[in-house]
Amino acid sequence: RGDTPVIASANIIQTNPLQVQVTTTSGQSDFYEFAEGHCLAVSRDTNGIRFVKLCGAASVNLPDLVLSPASNYDVVITDIDYATRQLTTSTPLPDDPAVVAGNDGRRIFLQLHGSGTSFSWDDDLLVQEGQITDLHITGPDTITLTSDQQVLFAGEGNRKSEDMTQTTEDGLWSFRGGKVVHAPPGVPLTPQVFTDANGDGSIDVKTYEIGIGDHVDVPADITISRTSRGWRVKTNATIRGRIGTRNLDLSPAASWQEVDQLAPPSGLNVLAGAY
Repeated sequence: RGDTPVIASANIIQTNPLQVQVTTTSGQSDFYEFAEGHCLAVSRDTNGIRFVKLCGAASVNLPDLVLSPASNYDVVITDIDYATRQLTTSTPLPDDPAVVAGNDGRRIFLQLHGSGTSFSWDDDLLVQEGQITDLHITGPDTITLTSDQQVLFAGEGNRKSEDMTQTTEDGLWSFRGGKVVHAPPGVPLTPQVFTDANGDGSIDVKTYEIGIGDHVDVPADITISRTSRGWRVKTNATIRGRIGTRNLDLSPAASWQEVDQLAPPSGLNVLAGAY
């Protein structure tokens, strides 16, 4: 922007949650709020709200902006096929979501492709494969085992090997923390469920980043941008509230939805469709 300073002032309003007010030399006023579960940015100029971004479910109650978004998406992996890189979830997610998947001991970022409850991914989730050196069945659905290969950097930070998913070579059995999380129906747990499925002469155990029973999280993601008629909104969650004098009642959509500022207050104020 040349030699003209962009920022006229920047002030910390409070620290918990962190709120910052930035004013530009052109008169634009930007408000930011950062909390553990969400981040919010609201930009205004002489014509009012020009841009809003909310990531993470949070209630917003400002004089010119009220938002009550639905909760973040939190679903469970109900089935997974590591060979074909396909998984299913307990309830639907937005189309092609970028997700955080796992549990308290191991979480990863993963870009999913698909819609509803059926998704694929591109990354290789295998982090360890080793020949079993010791195996004991300790109960109807529990085991202890060791292998000749260890998970790299196991136990450091968000990398707890006991919270990753171990499988038999054929992928029919899954374990986490020594407990069965998936098994063929009606088949008892015995040492014989571990087989040399690939015929290389050794019986291996595989360890994957995530597996059945792990959670998949997607934050609510809302973008509002001013247009000549009002605003356009893109949201992956149901939102209700108000912007300026216009009421909002929007369902999730992959495309922009237009909110007409000039529509009568009692009339339909949302025109859905691609922008």
